[in-house]
Amino acid sequence: MPPHRCHRSESNTRYVSVGSLSTEKLPALAEALRVVLALPRFEGSL
Repeated sequence: MPPHRCHRSESNTRYVSVGSLSTEKLPALAEALRVVLALPRFEGSL
């Protein structure tokens, strides 16, 4: 029973961390994605 509770709390904390990441880091991730998508065009223009 204790291991199951520990595993459950671990998954909950992981889910919370992923949720906070998606809410706090979403603009930065979008910016990074935009840069990565723009790289091939930039290299092609060179």
